[in-house]
Amino acid sequence: GSEGDGGGGGGGARKRQRTAPAAEESVPVEEALSLCGRLLAKALIEGSSCCVDDALPMYVLEYFVTDNVESLDTIGGALAAMEVTRPGQARLYRLLLAPGGVAHLEGVYDGALKECDLIESPSRPDMTSTHANALVTEETKQEAVLRAVRHQLFSERRRSLEALKEGFQGMDQPRSGTAASQQFGCYNFQHLLSTLPPMDIALRLRGQPVRGGGDVWRHLRFVRHDVEFTAEGETKMLPAPEDKYGLVQAWLERLVCDDPDQGGFKREELQDFVQFCTSRKTFRAFVAHDPALDDIVVRVYTPPPGRSYCPTASTCNRELQLPCGYADAAALSRGMREALQNHRCNEELQEDRVSFAYS
Repeated sequence: GSEGDGGGGGGGARKRQRTAPAAEESVPVEEALSLCGRLLAKALIEGSSCCVDDALPMYVLEYFVTDNVESLDTIGGALAAMEVTRPGQARLYRLLLAPGGVAHLEGVYDGALKECDLIESPSRPDMTSTHANALVTEETKQEAVLRAVRHQLFSERRRSLEALKEGFQGMDQPRSGTAASQQFGCYNFQHLLSTLPPMDIALRLRGQPVRGGGDVWRHLRFVRHDVEFTAEGETKMLPAPEDKYGLVQAWLERLVCDDPDQGGFKREELQDFVQFCTSRKTFRAFVAHDPALDDIVVRVYTPPPGRSYCPTASTCNRELQLPCGYADAAALSRGMREALQNHRCNEELQEDRVSFAYS
């Protein structure tokens, strides 16, 4: 099929004929993005039972719904989008926007600072903007940053954005009533999605953020391990005594619910704790019909004699396995924080893990 106008208007979505790829042929990038967009829409519509916890910046969701990216026209929105997609560039822009930032960066670039110097992209040498070679001054730096962000995050990625949007709205599917739609099904979500503002879409896709210990504590469900568990001929878990079980439960409650100045988790640590147990840092936004969907099981057990285990988790089962061999609340706090620190280090090393990022 031929491609029509690639404009971003509401009725101008492009149509591409979908064919099954050959055995050794990779799926075209735009088709893959359309499939990702359709999965995001499915997660949105079934928001009561699933959550994506994506890494899409707000302006992408805004474009899905409103056909514009007005949030990139403000410094706050532009920097927030860059923090998600290119944190290094965001730090550069914050340095520039600080008092005296132009002089500081001129020293870094060994000369006058041009707008094209603010852009890190493959098409930088071919940038056609009339501002590309304009000098950046203290008076013009804010407008220069806004233009640089819009060029990198929107202008260069317009086709990818449109493909993602087509899948999200279902516009890449056969029209209803056609033979193709009867065979493959038609998923046109455009009318439904048009009733939701970008913030609602973000909430449904990403879930409820963790703001305090109470958000986490109400999702914890404690289980006292009461049988001996053996794997590969080795004892891994022994039953937890009632008294130890109660102490560990009380100590963890203090760690989760107390203020940080009293030794409790900071907000970032609470988010890491949820991610450690579930692989994501948020809870589903709408679970009224089944609140237990977001429960985290805390299994308290006794380590084998002579062994000192650290907290572990099974994210598939949403289960934290917590040994009860700690001498006091401070020891449990150290063990839990060490486990979270190791988890953070592992996350930072897994830069190539699959995610719905837009970079």
